[in-house]
Amino acid sequence: MEELGALVRAAQTGDTQAFGRIVGRFQDMVLGYAHSMLGDFHLAEDVAQEVFVAAYCGLGKLKDPAAFAGWLRQIVRFQCNRVLRTKQAGTIPLSRAAEAGSEARDPGIVAQDREMTEAALRAIRSLSDPLREATTLFYIDGYSHKDLSSFLEVPVNTVKSRLNASRKLLSDKMIHMAKQALESHGLGDDFAGKVIKGIPRVGFYRGGNACPESYPFPSCLAACLRSMGDDRGTHQIDGPGAKWVLNDTYVHLMGTSGEAFRLFWRPDWNLGNSNILNVTPDARQFFEHAFTAIGYRYEILHKEDAGINESVMRRKIIQSLQEANRPVLAFGVVGPPECCIITGVDQGGDVLMGWSFFQDSPDFSTGIDFEPCGYFRKRNWFAHTYALVLIGDKCRPVDQDAVYRKSIQRAVDLIRKPTIHLDGLWPSGLSAFTTWAETILRRQDFPSGDMTVLRQRHLAHTSTVGMVAEGRWYGSLFLKTVADAIPALAHPMQQAVACFEQEHKLMWQIWGLAGGLGFEDDKVLKFAEPAVREQIAPIIHQARDLDAQAASSLDKALAL
Repeated sequence: MEELGALVRAAQTGDTQAFGRIVGRFQDMVLGYAHSMLGDFHLAEDVAQEVFVAAYCGLGKLKDPAAFAGWLRQIVRFQCNRVLRTKQAGTIPLSRAAEAGSEARDPGIVAQDREMTEAALRAIRSLSDPLREATTLFYIDGYSHKDLSSFLEVPVNTVKSRLNASRKLLSDKMIHMAKQALESHGLGDDFAGKVIKGIPRVGFYRGGNACPESYPFPSCLAACLRSMGDDRGTHQIDGPGAKWVLNDTYVHLMGTSGEAFRLFWRPDWNLGNSNILNVTPDARQFFEHAFTAIGYRYEILHKEDAGINESVMRRKIIQSLQEANRPVLAFGVVGPPECCIITGVDQGGDVLMGWSFFQDSPDFSTGIDFEPCGYFRKRNWFAHTYALVLIGDKCRPVDQDAVYRKSIQRAVDLIRKPTIHLDGLWPSGLSAFTTWAETILRRQDFPSGDMTVLRQRHLAHTSTVGMVAEGRWYGSLFLKTVADAIPALAHPMQQAVACFEQEHKLMWQIWGLAGGLGFEDDKVLKFAEPAVREQIAPIIHQARDLDAQAASSLDKALAL
């Protein structure tokens, strides 16, 4: 058997297979310990799933790998105590296990077995806590005295004395019946696949010196790739007063998907101006380009597609998580129809777990719970889910030069594309800049004293400023990568980079005119001032002209 400390150290580096072996070794021990506290196998199974998710997410905090077993027991106790505080009625009785698959048996025998099983389990539950814990763990899967000693954090001789004491209190027949009942509830070989879904957290601002990531789709896909061991890593860059950590996979996906080079603006102040929205044909192209660039197959399931219902989505999610050991990208679930990550399922798919950019927002957190590691838990998720994107197999080697050239063409097309079909026909690219500037000058759209309307206007505008600022900055970083990879394109790439870097600065200038970055009421009122918006509109036109210049430079690169 592999040494536990080595498995733990491997799992701490992100080796999910190592963690899977840890789960296989401890899963029934966790189940047994949870049952000894809760007295209900169905609740104990739910707790076991939650325990291993929490353990995976918190594994980096464990300083001594040799102390894993006792550390895991503390997580079980925490989860069980949480359940005990909120325990609900209506769970299935333990006796139902004796009835499963027994329709053809004599009803009298079934009833007798059930009564004996219940009596045996009641007898174990009547033992003191130390005796009950040791007895349950020993009989549920034949764990050794040494295993129990490590998990319970007591000497081996103490384990032996507790088991001897319980044998004196229980008859041989009761022990035999209890052993059968406990063994029948083992979690099985497929249990690990339900819970080994530790994925890096995503969000607009994740704290520390991590560079902001405001585009949910490439950020979520980058996190999934990292969990699958197929990302480009990170490196430090110079930032204001500090070193910042740049996610190189996010840079790559921003450039290859085209997200870095897009802009939408609908003149009705739609708050979806900054996102891909529902998975329409135009929006699907962002997925197509991203997955082509990384060499993976993928599948899109949209709620409005023929044959797609909750049962189909649930089955696809469970298959991806359990069989392929891959997280799922979903649009919606928590918050607006933006991309999030599904990292696990509970209660047969009734509950989804994962990360969303919006899970901590008071506007979107109603009705969700949280795992200790931070994952959201969402019940009744189908009503808020628009589409799934399933990550398939790696299908081919990637021709990197071809990907880069295709991405340059994609950038030019997006900059010059006059309209895009999302949930309607929206101004796009250069036309979006023009429409945006025209819209903010409409005085009738800013009714004095109506803070609800003014906040909505400010939010739509400020979010778009942020998307241009971040998008063009990441676009410039991507084009620098292209220039390094294809030196013949370096000069036109540098010209385009200079344009995008200047656009980034212009967006900060716009924020400054409106009182700075943020959504406070003083900034809302500042933006509502006609004189301020009259200063902002020409800057938006400057950004549009820089986008046009960048497209011309990219044209030159494509001609080489």
